[in-house]
Amino acid sequence: MDYEIRPAGPTDWATLRDIRLAALADTPHAFASTLEREQAYDERRWRDWLARTAFFLAWHGCHPVGIRSEEHTSELQSHHD
Repeated sequence: MDYEIRPAGPTDWATLRDIRLAALADTPHAFASTLEREQAYDERRWRDWLARTAFFLAWHGCHPVGIRSEEHTSELQSHHD
């Protein structure tokens, strides 16, 4: 099986939402949030989150199968300026 890891861009917000909600439903103990909380997020909330956090999506063919994130912080950014 071949997988491809790609950074999520602004137009990937719905894919991010779908894979994140599926992960929360499948493995709720692995997250610091809940499925119920994130199901209530609107499009703007998903887009804002994507704008401030580096998300990477794992793809198997044309299907998203995994997610990874790294939140941007001012401390990290100051070390790279």
